[in-house]
Amino acid sequence: MHKYLALLATFFCSTTLAATPAHDQGKFTDIGLNLASVLGAADYCGGNSQKLIELFTGGLGHLGLSSADIETVLAHTQAKRKKVRANTAEALAGKPCPADVRESIQRSLNDLESAWIQAIQAETGVNLRHPPAAPSTTAPPTDTPAKTASNTVPPGKYSCYTFDAGQLNYAYTDVVIHDASRYSVGDKSGNYQLAGSGAISFTGTLSNAVGKFAIKNTGKPQIDLVFNGDPRSSMACTKAR
Repeated sequence: MHKYLALLATFFCSTTLAATPAHDQGKFTDIGLNLASVLGAADYCGGNSQKLIELFTGGLGHLGLSSADIETVLAHTQAKRKKVRANTAEALAGKPCPADVRESIQRSLNDLESAWIQAIQAETGVNLRHPPAAPSTTAPPTDTPAKTASNTVPPGKYSCYTFDAGQLNYAYTDVVIHDASRYSVGDKSGNYQLAGSGAISFTGTLSNAVGKFAIKNTGKPQIDLVFNGDPRSSMACTKAR
C-alpha cells in the first residue's frame, strides 16, 4: 500500500503536456485516471482533494478540448476514482488508514496541484491560481456606444463569466476575437457580424448565441452573450488584454 501511494505522486514526471496536441482527449484521459488513483485513496483515507478537483476540471477548459471530450475525460476519471476507493477499503479491510498513509496521500494531492498548475501554464499561459479578474460589480455598468476607431470589436481574448447565486464565476471559457469578422472558442471558430447598435450575430460554434458589444464604464470592452434566447443562460465576456 505504501509503495503504491508513493508511485502515484510521481505520475506527472512521465507526462509532458507541451508535446501533446490540444485535441488529444486520450492523453488527458490517462492523466485523469492517474489523478483518480490519488483521489480515490483520499476519498477513503481523508485528504483535502476538492481544490485539486476544481483545478483539474478548470484546467481542461483551457486545452482546446471539445465539451464532449471533456465529459469523457471526467467520466473515466470519476469511474476510476470510485474503483480505487473501493480497492483501498478492501486493502485495509475497512479499517482506518494509518497516519503515515494519510500523510502520503496529502503530499500526493499537494504535489499534483502544483504539477497541474505548472503544466497548464506551460501549455496555455494560463495561471490557474490567478484566473482573469472578474468584471467589477461595485456599480451598475454603464454602456457607451459600441464604437471604436474602426467600428469593430477590438481583437483579443475575452474571458467569460456567469452570474450565479449573487456572484460572478469564471466560466473557464474564452472568446478570442481575431479581426473584424473572425472569432474562436478553444479549437472551434466561426464568423461574427457587428451591427451599429452593438448587436452581434455569429456563425459557427456560437451560432446559438446572440451578443451585445459595449464599452463599460470601467473602460473595458465587453461582449454579453445569451444562448438559445434564454436570459438565464448567459455569459459576460470582458477583454482580458
